[in-house]
Amino acid sequence: MAVYYATKAYVLSFSQAVASEIKGTGVSLTVLCPGPVNTKFLKESSDTELAIYRLWKNV
Repeated sequence: MAVYYATKAYVLSFSQAVASEIKGTGVSLTVLCPGPVNTKFLKESSDTELAIYRLWKNV
């Protein structure tokens, strides 16, 4: 799980850095971070993550 969360954080951090570098060029950057998805990976997650999924699926 640690690697998964670290890579997700890296993508966001890297995207912010790129956005600051291209500021003023007329180019925009969009990052899409999907919410929880009912997969085997989620089922093996902690109780907290499962609780978050249950909340999200009803939104």
